[in-house]
Amino acid sequence: TLDIIKYHVSGVHFRSGEIYSVNQRQVLRKCGKSTQIIGLTGFLFEGVALSLSKYVRELVHGSKELDALILDFFACQGITESVCAHLVKLVRVCANAQVQLILCNLHPLDQSLLMEWKVESEWSEFKPVLQEALAAAEHRVLKREAVMHEPCLPPSMDGTGERSHLEAWLGRDVATVLLDLGEVRMVPANAWLNTETGRAGTQVMLAVPEHSDVQVVCRTGSMHLPASLLRTKGGAICPAEALIGHKTCGSWRTCDCSVVV
Repeated sequence: TLDIIKYHVSGVHFRSGEIYSVNQRQVLRKCGKSTQIIGLTGFLFEGVALSLSKYVRELVHGSKELDALILDFFACQGITESVCAHLVKLVRVCANAQVQLILCNLHPLDQSLLMEWKVESEWSEFKPVLQEALAAAEHRVLKREAVMHEPCLPPSMDGTGERSHLEAWLGRDVATVLLDLGEVRMVPANAWLNTETGRAGTQVMLAVPEHSDVQVVCRTGSMHLPASLLRTKGGAICPAEALIGHKTCGSWRTCDCSVVV
């Protein structure tokens, strides 16, 4: 095993925080080996880049079912320009094999250097964190197998659609009380349902099943990227921001136009 490889697992063992239907989970389990994740550690220079390049080439050429390859740079301490040159060649190898190469958890300076080398292309992309890289790979599998996520349902004209899904989720009595107390409204994609200021909000948002797509994002320190955790279209109670200590807090954001109460 190469010293620079911290771990090497497949999509069978690593999954994003998205919630899928039973059918989608079965497909992802069956096709889990089509996604390979390699975690890198240490400082990458030309010597280790040659070994990594050989390792990746053997993986790509030796697996007919490989569809996405994720390189996780979370524990990487930096890269040199010679590494960029090798990664450009690996992009071509992956493109010829029709394998999507996803680079995640890159330091901003390393990502800027790779962008100067034009590493990003049709068959390669950057993702800020591993969860988003895994989600992108899972979406490729679901799209290929024709079981991709359906978009959120639009708001109904009279509110009957939202009431119906709330009743199926929480029961008629609870749904009636919530709709009497709250206001049904549409929230655009990439909006925060509560603040990130560290102060508890005065409202509790409730994402309506099938009419919403929301995700909880947790910050674990001022120097770390936020971790994207659970994502669901099945409804969620999004309370005021959770605050633990001074630097750890969780917030909910919309991934698509969503109906909330």
